[in-house]
Amino acid sequence: MLLVKGSLDRERPPVIKIYGESIRMKDSIRYLGIHLDAKLRIDTHVENVTSRCRVMFNSLARVAKSNWGLGHRAMSTLYKGLFVPITTYAAAGWADLLNESHRRKLASVQRHALLRVTKAYRTVSTDAIPVIAGVLPIDLAIIERAHQYKIRRSIHFEFEGLAFREDEAATGSRTRSLLRARLREAIFRTWQRRWTSSSKGRTTFEFFDDVQARLRSNWVRLDTYVVQFLSGHGNFRAKLSAFNLVENEFCLCGEEQTSGHLLFHCERYSNSRSDLRNKALEIGLHDRITPRELVSKELFETFKELARKILNRQSNDDGTTQRLETDESSHLDSTCDQSLNTGTSGRDTSPTNAPPE
Repeated sequence: MLLVKGSLDRERPPVIKIYGESIRMKDSIRYLGIHLDAKLRIDTHVENVTSRCRVMFNSLARVAKSNWGLGHRAMSTLYKGLFVPITTYAAAGWADLLNESHRRKLASVQRHALLRVTKAYRTVSTDAIPVIAGVLPIDLAIIERAHQYKIRRSIHFEFEGLAFREDEAATGSRTRSLLRARLREAIFRTWQRRWTSSSKGRTTFEFFDDVQARLRSNWVRLDTYVVQFLSGHGNFRAKLSAFNLVENEFCLCGEEQTSGHLLFHCERYSNSRSDLRNKALEIGLHDRITPRELVSKELFETFKELARKILNRQSNDDGTTQRLETDESSHLDSTCDQSLNTGTSGRDTSPTNAPPE
């Protein structure tokens, strides 16, 4: 039993018996899969959902390492078939109660799951990881699911300038399909505004500046190598030096070793870029190739192979992979969650999972 109003003393709740059995008072109840507390808030529900998803993806991480086990396609299927239904379940009943604290918790657990889906490094930002993975930020996915239900049931709602009234459904002035399309556009506008104005994930922004185009890019199949270049977080000396994991930030060629330097400029990998140059010429690209062109349908697979070649050779040349694998085991996933609350990155820059010895 849950006491939701009245002046009774919560420290000394009333004793209610039915057929001699006492009915216990509780701080929260679960009704049709939604947890509500005595003030009809969803704090308990959000906590329960995020905890379930975190435990689930921690278990999956055992069979989804960076270089073996479940790959990107399988993990994406599990994300869409498990994570999204759990977090958006009955969203129409509680989405309007979401506050900033709930959004942060949901974003944190989504980041936790997507790090395993994408095989990305733990320091990749919360803003960038949904773009890399090609999925909606979870708070927007919840809002979309809730408003889709309201459209289907002709329930009034307002979102980002889009308003729907019950009488419009009755008169047929707007079809449900048109409303769903407009809702989707409003969701994308909100996400695009966030992504454009964010100070995080600017390397990823060079590849995917348009979030709607990213979701349409179904040819992008990720692995641990290409994700390092898409995020800018990986086995690059400039990044590792910032975390005091290597002595300096310089490449063997003498320049600062960033992801962009290895991908476009380092003379040591000019031969490795030959396939990419030839492929670009085939499709009519004669000028300098941009990051956006690398993730096009015509060039992505060649770019993906180039990323693998560069990072394999680079790790053999300067031995930074061993540093990362050794450093990884001493850090917990809580590091990245703490960084979300403090606005700083965790010290660990290693991949979410190390390959087997």
